[in-house]
Amino acid sequence: MVHQQALSLNVAQDGGRDRMAFEEVAGTERIPAGMAWFVKWHGSLLEVMREAYARELDNAVWRIFEAMWPFYTDHSFLQAWSEAGRMAVASANRCGDTRAEARVLSLYSRPLRLSGKLVAARENVARAIDLARAAEDDVLLAATLDQAGHCWLAAKNHGRALEDFQRSLAINERIGDRRGIALQTQFAGRALVGLGRIDEAVEAFERARGLVASFEKPDHRTASKIAFSMGAAHYEAGRRDEAVACATESVAAGENLGETMVLAEPLALLATIAKEAGDKATETGIVRRLVDLHRRAGSEDAAHWRARLDELTADDD
Repeated sequence: MVHQQALSLNVAQDGGRDRMAFEEVAGTERIPAGMAWFVKWHGSLLEVMREAYARELDNAVWRIFEAMWPFYTDHSFLQAWSEAGRMAVASANRCGDTRAEARVLSLYSRPLRLSGKLVAARENVARAIDLARAAEDDVLLAATLDQAGHCWLAAKNHGRALEDFQRSLAINERIGDRRGIALQTQFAGRALVGLGRIDEAVEAFERARGLVASFEKPDHRTASKIAFSMGAAHYEAGRRDEAVACATESVAAGENLGETMVLAEPLALLATIAKEAGDKATETGIVRRLVDLHRRAGSEDAAHWRARLDELTADDD
């Protein structure tokens, strides 16, 4: 499992050897309060990783990378994320921890995929799957199959994506992981949309939504993603009113996490629909928010949205 808590780090001398200590930071169970710690210190954590990697404090390196996973998925500093992933994979390999290596290989595939390096991403995932199978670790195998599915989804090979998501779903159903079931049901639905099987996809999203609604503790991130997925399916089918309702629901759920990249996709969908409807005022407001969102997140897409905002406001000058 990815460590969800933030970590503070210090290097001390212990009998002539360096020792790296980890301490939990108070309040990290609260979102977005806990995430604010990473926002403030993520640059320093990368420096710590570099230093730890140079000193071959390998367990610290891959653990920091795992701990930073929620931050990077919400903020998309792809260059730093990729550098951290490279060090984590090398460190896990160097210390001989097979399970850790499989996990970080799988996690590292995401910044590679988002950077458009799909071949490298698939190679990392393939290695992770081999290691997970060798370790006979079902939880780990389900997670690596998840990332494999996303690699195929990014390559628009929706059939292969569906196969991997369904394999992951079967494992999660066997071990009774309800969140895993909800996630993989949703991802399978996304693959079904790509295959043009919209009604089946909507059924999958409805199932996933119902599972998340039954959780004892609200899972705003997953709820937001599922609502967006359903909105995208309705949009693909030409059902604009339903798409707007679902995307708006996605934004409302995502706002519980603060201004993070969880909001990027549903806001972009709403901007697209507003543009198609000729609603310039609504589109301008949404695009302005997207500019701020991508800028704060360190996203390369900030320039795209800035250019669109300039087009929309050109007549205002």
